[in-house]
Amino acid sequence: MSLTKVSYSMIKGAMINALDYIDATQIDFILSNNTASQNATLITSGLQAAIDAQFTSYKTVFLPAGTYLISASLKFNFNFSAGMVGEGLRSKIQTSGNTAYGIEIANAPLEGQPGVESIAFENFLLQGTSSNNGGIVIGSDTYYVAYANFNNVSVRGFTKVGAAGLILNTLQEGDFFNCQLRANYVNVHKPLIGFLTATSFHGQGSYIGQATTAGVLIEGFCSDIAFSDLVFESNTTEAFKSTYKNVFARFGRVYFEENHISAGEAVILVNGGAGANEQSKVVMSDCTFHGNPNLVTNLKLAYNSGSVFTGNRGFYTPGFAITNSSGLVFIGNKDTSAIDIFTVVVAAVGLQGTFLEFSAEYNLQMLAGKIGFSRPIITFQTTPPAVTKPANVTDISIETGSSDMAGRVTCTGIAAGSNVVVATVTFNTSLGQMPRGVFLQVVGNSTQIVNPEELSTTKFDVRVNTVGASGSVSFNYLVIGGATP
Repeated sequence: MSLTKVSYSMIKGAMINALDYIDATQIDFILSNNTASQNATLITSGLQAAIDAQFTSYKTVFLPAGTYLISASLKFNFNFSAGMVGEGLRSKIQTSGNTAYGIEIANAPLEGQPGVESIAFENFLLQGTSSNNGGIVIGSDTYYVAYANFNNVSVRGFTKVGAAGLILNTLQEGDFFNCQLRANYVNVHKPLIGFLTATSFHGQGSYIGQATTAGVLIEGFCSDIAFSDLVFESNTTEAFKSTYKNVFARFGRVYFEENHISAGEAVILVNGGAGANEQSKVVMSDCTFHGNPNLVTNLKLAYNSGSVFTGNRGFYTPGFAITNSSGLVFIGNKDTSAIDIFTVVVAAVGLQGTFLEFSAEYNLQMLAGKIGFSRPIITFQTTPPAVTKPANVTDISIETGSSDMAGRVTCTGIAAGSNVVVATVTFNTSLGQMPRGVFLQVVGNSTQIVNPEELSTTKFDVRVNTVGASGSVSFNYLVIGGATP
């Protein structure tokens, strides 16, 4: 009587066991994580055969615990439900030096279809090298992925210049839960080709950090990308950077820790472009910025429209810089501390429909000012304000931002300990008078000098109660509000 060997994959309803398709000489090396003895070509062909078996079995590939050394990209091109499930970080795919990518999804779908309808990955680690072009590639300039579901997938070590752990070429809807993108050149990249819509990264086990450059880089069409309940940490430049027009990004309950440890412009940098119809939008709620060094601002927006910030917090870290924007709403944002400059610069706000909205416990610059009003902004200054010094001040200088409504003033040569007027600021207005509802806030040297105060005239004296031993005083001013007289 002859016996038939029963493999795991033959059990009714079972997944496709990758080990059933890999050459038997490699199994012990895989299970013992012995990559030095593995034949990467044999393992790659076996894994690809298991993946291709989905075309007839409609089952998911199971990746038992072990290390799988591959010599070429693994390609998922089955048009309908496809995927792979491992046993957590114990299931490890290790690329070799000559591998272009780790995994490619929909680079050439079977049967000439335009894309892959659904892909699901769960519980495995993809480890790269400094020679690979990237980790997981979703879609291409020709083919799309309709839905991608990733759960507890870790991608790390793709450090070649220009490489990324996760490359989102064309994806209609993506759900990345408890995924870790760590120590890649860029952790998540949306290139210029293709499109990205309705994609979210979330879950308390989610992590985007330690990138050689940016944590997330958006260079192509991205109509909705969301991050919630996760950590951006120690990305060398920006945690999130977008250079594409009309990007919509949402952040909720996100913790930003020690990003921007080298060159870059901001923890979050969004530049919507200079055209009239090229404006991005950021919605941020209940986020925390902590200890992000070597930068001027946490969040820098240019040419954005309709952005909303509610309930955010900052500790030992600079604030926001916003230019050429409209429709900004700030509600319930908390204090920041140990900051010398925290300035919101507003420009291109000549339209009546443009507004800033503030409510209790939001501080426009540093401290917990109680503002609580909502008014349209109008550009009422035709030239920068004049700043004059009294006799007790030796020298005075002024730096304006991209708007004449904000600036920084430095006064020197003042007697230490004195209670004096250090500068007089005179605002120029084409209206001949100060509009109703214009408020001025002055902050200097981590001390609030003037509470938000409504201006009744175009001239304002800035008084400091106690001048420090240096005899120097620096302060920021910002004019907000305004209604037609």
